[in-house]
Amino acid sequence: MIRLCVVCRGTRYFLEPLVTHWKGKYEFVGLARADVVWVEWANEQVVLISQATQKRNVVCRILGSEYYQNFWKSADVNKIFAFASENPEYQLPGFPVRYIPEPIDTEFWKSDASVKRVNRLVLVGGYIYSKNALGLLRLIAEDPKFFDEVVIVGDMDPPDVDGKITVKKIMRQLEWYAIEYKISLTLLNKKTREEMREIYRSSSVVVTTSFNEGCQTCIQEAMSCGTSVLVQDWMGASGIFPRETIFSTASEFWNRLHTLPRGETMRSYAQSKFSQEVVFPQIDSLIEQAADCK
Repeated sequence: MIRLCVVCRGTRYFLEPLVTHWKGKYEFVGLARADVVWVEWANEQVVLISQATQKRNVVCRILGSEYYQNFWKSADVNKIFAFASENPEYQLPGFPVRYIPEPIDTEFWKSDASVKRVNRLVLVGGYIYSKNALGLLRLIAEDPKFFDEVVIVGDMDPPDVDGKITVKKIMRQLEWYAIEYKISLTLLNKKTREEMREIYRSSSVVVTTSFNEGCQTCIQEAMSCGTSVLVQDWMGASGIFPRETIFSTASEFWNRLHTLPRGETMRSYAQSKFSQEVVFPQIDSLIEQAADCK
């Protein structure tokens, strides 16, 4: 049995399904006894561990923002197997990075025929600037009655002072814009997984207008629930999502709304690309490859 050490901080949402999958498959041990060291986040931890280990046995998941930091200049990249869950285009010079999507539980995220869908557009995580929620309202302003309701969900009470100020600014801008352009807007605080599932199931479209992020988990979850999705184009989007769900201009946004795949087509795509049954073996293969290295 492979002995696995997991090094992480504050990543329960990402790691919990994987750790559950690994129980009984791998033995969890401390760093000194590990055959493979899993490092969540490419930060100073992966630098120290890669320098300390005697063999190539470090597996590291890289998030988008970490490509623009300097940890890789100090880490011993010859001892690291790296993969990205957000974007297949994220690569580092002279250092191969594999793309493995974030696994989702498609049995939890599934549609319910008893739930009636309403003409609602949903954006998740909208109270930070990178989500570009105001950009979405600018699109909707071209035809504010097209959707009966536009819903934005996000954390209204982040722990830091700067975050709280940012949320207040964004919410005030969104409320003003909705009144000015007569958009039926609902702002919601963050929800539980069960509550988000009901929102996906009962909505017609889930959209992301983020301009500098990769694959957002909410889009994967919505697809698995059979809900249509719209993704503003970004580097790598076409390598993850069907072309007919991607838009780059206002006219393309409106044209896509009339031809979006939905229902079983969306769910089947999510199952084939993002389900735990498909993704877990890819991750296990990387761990086993690291364990075989001397």
